[in-house]
Amino acid sequence: MKVNVLPGTRFHSTQLIDKLYGLQCDVKVYSSSPKKNFKTSASFSYQFVPQIAVILERVFKTDLAPLELGQNKIYDQLCSYLIRDCDVLHGWAGLSLTSGIRAKRRGSVYLLERSCPHVLFQEELIARESEKLKVPYIPKPRWWLERSLQEYEEAHAIITPSDYTRDTMIERGIPQNKLKKIPLDRMVQVKIPNQKFKKNNLTVGTIVGNPLRKGLVYLLEAWEKIKLPEAKLIIKMNPVHLEAFPLLREMVQRQPSVEVRGFYPCISDFYHECDLFVLPSVDDGFGLVITEALAHGLPCIATDHVGAVENFKNLPFVKVVPAANSEALATQIQQLHTHQEELSAQRESIIHYFRSLKNRPSLYELGIEDLYQPLLNQKRSLFSQSDSLANPS
Repeated sequence: MKVNVLPGTRFHSTQLIDKLYGLQCDVKVYSSSPKKNFKTSASFSYQFVPQIAVILERVFKTDLAPLELGQNKIYDQLCSYLIRDCDVLHGWAGLSLTSGIRAKRRGSVYLLERSCPHVLFQEELIARESEKLKVPYIPKPRWWLERSLQEYEEAHAIITPSDYTRDTMIERGIPQNKLKKIPLDRMVQVKIPNQKFKKNNLTVGTIVGNPLRKGLVYLLEAWEKIKLPEAKLIIKMNPVHLEAFPLLREMVQRQPSVEVRGFYPCISDFYHECDLFVLPSVDDGFGLVITEALAHGLPCIATDHVGAVENFKNLPFVKVVPAANSEALATQIQQLHTHQEELSAQRESIIHYFRSLKNRPSLYELGIEDLYQPLLNQKRSLFSQSDSLANPS
């Protein structure tokens, strides 16, 4: 079976490629990321498709996010001319509408990866956070919203990594049988040090990309409430991003125990510096950094808007709090500061957890196999309640 994969750059496509290769699929990837960056022993064909803004960002080390939406549309249009005939087109949201429609006309199945929540839910959330942070709300262009909604409509199935993302789709009217949850796991190397240096002070770490979605304001509010002695908060983010958020900049400046760090040559150095990792996101369809922090032996606190926490339900080393709730964050951090012996116990639980994974199948691989097996078996549909995918109406 021929599968065309359109991830834009890479995202988690390497894991997909590995599994499709194991299912004996003929895979061709269309990406602006060089083939050498796909760290896999799987055999696959490759077509370079440039994303100009991504390339310029890498060369000039600058942020060209405002160009992203137009760039993604151009990438999709280029792919629509370049893609070969296939049985399945597996594309990422925002990057595959035109190609997906063209593939459908030739009888292909169109599968859409959407890690983030429904685009309209996300826009409402960003509007609220813009008000909270006292910055202008800049809505996505209408053409982009319409394009995103059309992708949902055209796709035969939409793949989400979490119930958080999936539920926002259902709430917005996407048929439940069109949605397939496939959790992301096993995407990071375990780098837990043999011995963690013991100290009395607590170092808390977080990683921030887009401050509107990552909930940094709630963590800073929580940190200011509890005023922990002998404690430090390290925020890994590009310091330039703070310039667009005066409120956040002022909150950081008035708290001496808060440090903003930019680039780390080795991300493990950041994690190994911390005792506890906090992800206060108000919107994180998955949030791979939770898995990454755990793989470095760090207990975590995260919100219920971080999809990755669903992989660690009822496990002692991941504490879940409501999103946009600084009081709940403060309570959890305060408790672990008061009982730092819990961190050592949780770290041991993390070590046992990752050891146990060696004997468990990957949730992602099981999900992809479940999704593709009906097509490999030439059944009429992926889901019992859906229309025929091989012959869409």
